[in-house]
Amino acid sequence: MLKNYPKYLLFVMLFAFLSCLKEEILIANADFIFEETITSTGKKLTFTNLSTNGEQFEWTFENGTPATSTEFNPGQVSFTVAGTQTIKLKVSNKDGSVSEIEKQIEVTSNPTTDFSYQILINNYAPVEVQLTNLSQNIASYDWQFSNGSPSNSTQAQPSNVLFNTVGTQTITLNTLSTSGITSQKTITFEVLPELNTNFDYSVLPIDDNFNAPVKVFIENSTISATSYTWEVVGASPSNSTLENPSFIFNAAGNYQIKLTATNGKQTQTLIKNITVLPYANLSTQTNVKLGINSAQNTVGSYYSTTQKKVYKSSEINAQNGSGIDIVFFGLGNTFTSNVFVSPTEAATFGLTNIPNATVTQYTNKQENCSCSIVTETDFDNITDDTFLQGITITAQNSAFNNTVVPRIIPFVTANGRKGVVKLKSFVTDGANSYVLVDIKVQKSL
Repeated sequence: MLKNYPKYLLFVMLFAFLSCLKEEILIANADFIFEETITSTGKKLTFTNLSTNGEQFEWTFENGTPATSTEFNPGQVSFTVAGTQTIKLKVSNKDGSVSEIEKQIEVTSNPTTDFSYQILINNYAPVEVQLTNLSQNIASYDWQFSNGSPSNSTQAQPSNVLFNTVGTQTITLNTLSTSGITSQKTITFEVLPELNTNFDYSVLPIDDNFNAPVKVFIENSTISATSYTWEVVGASPSNSTLENPSFIFNAAGNYQIKLTATNGKQTQTLIKNITVLPYANLSTQTNVKLGINSAQNTVGSYYSTTQKKVYKSSEINAQNGSGIDIVFFGLGNTFTSNVFVSPTEAATFGLTNIPNATVTQYTNKQENCSCSIVTETDFDNITDDTFLQGITITAQNSAFNNTVVPRIIPFVTANGRKGVVKLKSFVTDGANSYVLVDIKVQKSL
């Protein structure tokens, strides 16, 4: 019995050692909880690690930011990708014990109702609008298009919409999100009128007889055009792309003014006819009243042959001053001293100073001039500018009285146009007395 004692003792000691060793091995256990916070882009999770007997921690966050961590508590992790996301935690220790756990979360981004639009080509009717749906997490759509074609749609991405009604138009998107939330977005835009081509033309008063040469001014009233092409065969110029050009017709004839207008969607052509009478280069202006000095602001003492207009002193300004080419000075209503004066010398005679005045020369008293005399018969027989081309204007600024009626007064303007005034009568009307004249003048050189 004693002989076997050492073996027995060894067995007991080995069993005790193994029992002790088994008790000291640590078993890792992975566990965690988290708190969710919903954000505008998804979710944020804050973790609390409940693991035991762990020394190393390996976190994995599917589509998370950050994507991994080795911290005991990884802090906040953001999730912005919608769907089911998996969170894994692996815990291990030096005894080789390993434990894993995974949990899942549902990430649903907050619903977004949004879209962009693009007006194709331009805002002139018909307007085609292209829509791009930018909404997120939406279950159903209700598009409303005011005065549009179509008028509504339930598609996520509707087709292009046409708008023909002029004015402010509205596009509204009503949505229902996957979580049952309703939302709306509305935009407005302007639809401009469709192309409508029209124009008229006018001439200066001096050209109102339409005898060549005639300068025609275009008055373009076209609606919703972006470019213009004018074609006027026989005029100068014969073509133009201006919005409101002008054309000169130097010879008699029947002409066409052709306008082609476009706005990138529509193109329209309009033609208007104009007749120019045979060449005369003459403007005849009758029964023009020119007041004496005291009538310069009631009757008016200033005259433009190009505008065929009498101006009162209060009407003269820097814009119309250069167009005044005849000025009459009458000392009083007895007409004992009268003279036609150059616009540049008006202030010298106590008349209004004319801004931007130009020089006109007159032969006030042909009887005192050693020059060719223009008679009343000559004046009456003028039907074109042939006679005017041949006369020579000699400056003669002597005043005249009312004893000679009619009085013929040749003149030449600053730009060389020659003309003749026929003073027909002296009309007594107190402070508003005036002379009555006819004028024949070249329209151009």
